Amino acid sequence: MRVLYAREYFYPDQTGPTFASDIVHALVTNYPEVRVHVICGNRSYAESEARYERRDLWDGIRITRVNAPRTKHPRAPLRLARGAWFASRVGAELRRIPPDYDVVLVVSDPPVLPKWLLGWARRHRIPVAYMIADLFPDMAIALGTISRTSWLARAASNLQKTWLHQAVRIQVLGECMRSHIAGTYEVPEDLIDIVSPIAQAPPEMPPGAGEVAKCKLGLEGFVVLYAGNVGEAQQLEDLLDAAEILQASGEPAVTFALVGDGSHRRALQMTAQARGLTTVRFIDRVPSSEISRVLACADLAVVTLDPRVSRLAVPSKLFGVMAAGRPCLAIVGDDSEVARLVRSYGSGICVEPGHPDALAVVIRQAQGDPSGLARMGTNGRSAMLATHTPRAAAGALHQSLSEVVAAGESRA
Repeated sequence: MRVLYAREYFYPDQTGPTFASDIVHALVTNYPEVRVHVICGNRSYAESEARYERRDLWDGIRITRVNAPRTKHPRAPLRLARGAWFASRVGAELRRIPPDYDVVLVVSDPPVLPKWLLGWARRHRIPVAYMIADLFPDMAIALGTISRTSWLARAASNLQKTWLHQAVRIQVLGECMRSHIAGTYEVPEDLIDIVSPIAQAPPEMPPGAGEVAKCKLGLEGFVVLYAGNVGEAQQLEDLLDAAEILQASGEPAVTFALVGDGSHRRALQMTAQARGLTTVRFIDRVPSSEISRVLACADLAVVTLDPRVSRLAVPSKLFGVMAAGRPCLAIVGDDSEVARLVRSYGSGICVEPGHPDALAVVIRQAQGDPSGLARMGTNGRSAMLATHTPRAAAGALHQSLSEVVAAGESRA
């Protein structure tokens, strides 16, 4: 099976958006008949100055990199413009390569990338699999970036529907996204496959490792920890409100640790200082290689998701928490994929955003139930090792791509 795969970020970049690298590596490792050619950008997601070689070979995976600025930018118009630039460079690269592939794997982000790949695949009669990451314009509409009634939203929705219907099969991150696409774009659910998000599992923590990790970071007591980007979208105000409630109640010490940097960190620090929240600690961002050590501090590890996109996104942070064997405190909408998974696995506690009183009650109850928390952490790690490893995701992707190839052969 010869696969052409295009996406912005890929190996050796080891940031969140490049979990795809691990899945593709597992795909070629576990299925020797699969050969993959990846066209990607030459920039790093996290390090703006990093540049990678134009051509590379990684354990049999052929990599071609195009020169384009990374699309990551706080302003939506610039993100779209940079995405169009990257997609045009991919389009130029497509004109240089022979169409000797069995399947083209298209990714939905940047938003205009599918236009180039679907058009090229259609001209050369190569069947297409369409992998959904950020779904445009649905995410932008939900977040209020563009109006549902605007010409851009209408045009993008029509294009998205066309692309979805041109694909032989579609891959999504979870049940909620599958349901949304089926209902919104009139795609039969049996054509939509789930390729679950993944995490790399660190070694299981020995007894007492959590207390040692707390000491290294200067934390004490019962620790509610958030590690990740500290932006407005993360809606971390609920944690400050809950911290204020618990601090005022005189309950045994609960420490709230916010690890990371972002556009909203300074505002949160000023709020915590103004309220006299002595139980809230802000800790600088740590390298991804250190995340498991930081998560070891957490008696409860926080995962947040803007309720406006609860059916459109699955934070990769959830699977890192599960891999670390920590109980999850999910501040998410009740209809989200995160809530569905946490409840299904018994790996944590869910609280609706905007309810700090309920959040404080949940934290207080969890503090008094260490055996329950240990059970949640064990459940999460077991579920992750069974379902959310690169090998498991590669198996689901291989099955989906095999069906695409078979459909293409039957059409021919």
